[in-house]
Amino acid sequence: MNNEEGYKLLYHFASAEWSTENLQFHYDYLLFCHVEKPQQKLRILQFMFDNYLAPNCLMQLNVSISPQLLTTLEAALKSNEIEKLNQIFEDFDKQAIVNISDTFSRFSHTKQYIQWKEQESAKKDAYEKLGWNQTAAQSKRNVKEARKSVILNKPLQV
Repeated sequence: MNNEEGYKLLYHFASAEWSTENLQFHYDYLLFCHVEKPQQKLRILQFMFDNYLAPNCLMQLNVSISPQLLTTLEAALKSNEIEKLNQIFEDFDKQAIVNISDTFSRFSHTKQYIQWKEQESAKKDAYEKLGWNQTAAQSKRNVKEARKSVILNKPLQV
C-alpha cells in the first residue's frame, strides 16, 4: 500500500467488493497517528467515528461494536480523551488490516494485480540499472495528504 498506483488498483478492486471502508479507515488512522495537534487529532477521530463506526453510518466498518463500547467511544469523544480513543481506534485499525489482508488475498490473484506487479518489477530493475534510488515514500505522502485535506477540510495543494 506504499505505491500510489498499486493502492488505486486495490481500492478499485475493493470498491467492486463494497469494502473500501477498511482502506479508508486504515489511512485515516495513519493520518491520526502522524498529526501532532490535539484539536486536529480529535477532529480526525470524530470524522472516523461518524463515517465508519457510528450506527447507520454510510461506510460502516465491518467490526463488532458492543453497545457498551459505543457508549465508551461517544463519551471519550465528548470529553476529548485522546489516549483512550487512540487505544480503541488502534484495535479497530488492527481489525481493518485483517479485512484488508483478506481483500488483498483475493486481489493478488487478479489479472490487473499480476500485470501491475510485473510492471513494477520491470521499473525497479530499470531504476537499479540506471543507479536511481526510487522509493514509494513520495506516493505514500501524496495519498496521506489527499486524505488529510478531505478530513480537515483544507484545499489540496498541488
